[in-house]
Amino acid sequence: MAKRTSKSQAASPVIVAEPPPPPPKPEIDQVLLRDIAPSLYQPRRFPVPDAEDPDLLDLARSVRAKGVIQPILLRPVESGYELVVGERRVRASRLQLPELDAIGPAPLYIPAVIRVLSDSEAAELTVEENLRRKDLRPLEEADGVHTLLLLYKGDPLAVAARLGQTPGWVACRARIHSNLSEAWKDLLSDPESPFRSWTAAHVEEIAKLAQEVQDEILSDGNFDHLDVAAITIPELRRLIADLTRKLGRAPFPLDDETLHPSAGACTNCPLTTLASPFLFAEDQGGAPTDIQEARCLNRTCWREKCQRSAERSAAKLRGDHPDLLIVAPRQMTSEEIPPSWRGDSVLPAHAYEKVKKGTEGAQPAMLAGGSQTGKLVWVKPSYPVRPIRQPEPEIPSGDPSTTPEAAPVRDLLAERRAKHMNRRISRMAELAKDLLEACDGKALSPQILVALARVFGTNQSRKGAWHYGATRDPWAELEAFYALTGEEAATEIWTCQLRPVLASRLQYCGPTDAARLHHEIVAGLKLIGASYPDLYRAVAKELPEPKAWTSLPGYQPEDLEGEPPAPVSNVLTFDPLEEDADLEKIPA
Repeated sequence: MAKRTSKSQAASPVIVAEPPPPPPKPEIDQVLLRDIAPSLYQPRRFPVPDAEDPDLLDLARSVRAKGVIQPILLRPVESGYELVVGERRVRASRLQLPELDAIGPAPLYIPAVIRVLSDSEAAELTVEENLRRKDLRPLEEADGVHTLLLLYKGDPLAVAARLGQTPGWVACRARIHSNLSEAWKDLLSDPESPFRSWTAAHVEEIAKLAQEVQDEILSDGNFDHLDVAAITIPELRRLIADLTRKLGRAPFPLDDETLHPSAGACTNCPLTTLASPFLFAEDQGGAPTDIQEARCLNRTCWREKCQRSAERSAAKLRGDHPDLLIVAPRQMTSEEIPPSWRGDSVLPAHAYEKVKKGTEGAQPAMLAGGSQTGKLVWVKPSYPVRPIRQPEPEIPSGDPSTTPEAAPVRDLLAERRAKHMNRRISRMAELAKDLLEACDGKALSPQILVALARVFGTNQSRKGAWHYGATRDPWAELEAFYALTGEEAATEIWTCQLRPVLASRLQYCGPTDAARLHHEIVAGLKLIGASYPDLYRAVAKELPEPKAWTSLPGYQPEDLEGEPPAPVSNVLTFDPLEEDADLEKIPA
């Protein structure tokens, strides 16, 4: 049994080892500024001229007043010396400005430590010194990491160990250098850009995507209505989450190399989260381990493969079902379906219901959109399906106005002009309201005002009707109205009672209402003394006929100097319903 040490027993003295001698103090030399060449491995960027950089100007003032306190690091080369560490101190010492000359003379020499270094050692020191700066920009950080990867032969583990970071951190920074599009690089380099405040963690989320998708983010205006400088990393990830697609939900085989030959199979694609595990190791959920769990980073390629796969499925299904329909799922509208997918008709989600094959009235259809694109289903349309639009017939050479084959095309041209006339009428109605608003009614005689009130009613036709609890005195208002002059009374009646009623009638309610609205516009302009032909010509210049119409046989340019055309009473045509059609299922 070990004996306990008595409290009164003296403790043994602690022997303290002598510290090793300090390393020798580096020898500091004074080197001419003109003999110093810049480093080839400097990742730092200087988008602003030195004379306009406020931080560099402050450093230059300190150099003129107190000199360079901390020496720079140089290595000898054939032409003199190469800068390894101290880029800003050299730039501040070389800066020549009158305001600096007032502080002190420009230095010719700078204190420096000269060390013999190899190319790789000099590059490591230059990059590491800059990567540890607090004000490092994302592009500078990415360039530095890329340089270290070149020195370590592309080994992210070695670079991560050298910098004390994770391999995922190294891979994401290297991705910024290699995959960020030029448009984004220019944006991040612009001193006036709000994106300049983004950190490298922000930029790496963009750099993970394909360059086509990166440029699409900018062109779509996703950041136009956002405070770019205040966006956090989670908010940015949610913003671009819709730009990636889970490969497990793809409506096409992931190992098919023939579907999109230039892109190849998804299993071998470098633009997936599985192909670059280091990039997504630190994301929520970690890097995927299976192709089904991975996500596609190239939305353009994904969309192209979906369309080509749907075209294959549609061609195969039409061989067995010539009357095949294309149905849009709930999350997709008919307009989003590419024209090459479309068959006889496209049914939106609200226009059909899924039924079994043997159900009366069931028709074969192919789903378009989502993970089940190309799947054959049986649907029952809610109302009669539109007939297929026949292609325009070819017109033989000659005078199209005299050939009988030109008649269908001339009808088509007339239909297009009728629809275009409806757009013009809608615009003329808006301008006619403005003209009514500008009219004060003084030119209208009392007979006209009374007639308008008698025919169209007033804004408050029952204003004088009594109801329980009424506090206003219409008789007092009548006495006040008697005191007005003739012009004042006309203006009061017109602006408060008649003009709102007439303006409410200038409301476009669709193509079937064009003839009525045209009549309202013409009559209203005549009432206030405005010219309808002048209004029509102004709108016709604002909404000209499309230039594509000039290629249609039988086309003749419209004559804006002549009498304005009148609209067609109804340009819509509907297919006749069968006698036993269920009218309750036809939407209003």
